[in-house]
Amino acid sequence: MLASRLMSLATRVNGKKSQSQEKSKSKASDRSVRPTHSHTHAPMNPLLHLWHHVYMPKIQIPTPLRQYTGKQSAVEVKAGTIGGALSDLVARHPDLRRHLYTDDGKLRAFVNVYLNEEDVRYLQKEATAVKDGDSISIVPSIAGGLG
Repeated sequence: MLASRLMSLATRVNGKKSQSQEKSKSKASDRSVRPTHSHTHAPMNPLLHLWHHVYMPKIQIPTPLRQYTGKQSAVEVKAGTIGGALSDLVARHPDLRRHLYTDDGKLRAFVNVYLNEEDVRYLQKEATAVKDGDSISIVPSIAGGLG
């Protein structure tokens, strides 16, 4: 349909029809004899191709850190990776940052993160992909003993 509009515009500008336009017209007249496909579907929306799904995994907050999340035991975050999920969490609850990250922005050594009960250190660490319904657990290591 777009091609035929462009050809008719070219005809108006140039004042003559090209050979391809003549062939196209004869093919169109052949098609008029038999029923053609009806184009009743909606035009394609290019924005649908630009849209990316934002996943909503849930981060389980351990009891010692709940004081920094308004006493919430779980926080739903928007992210596609573990790193993104933790970033969203500390963006919403900035007081958590110093408990989870070092001053240079690395996850603290005593903070263990699990995705659906699997340690992300054995997956792809903070680049591990997450999806809707995933459960992320933060498990701080506890040190101590008889001394």
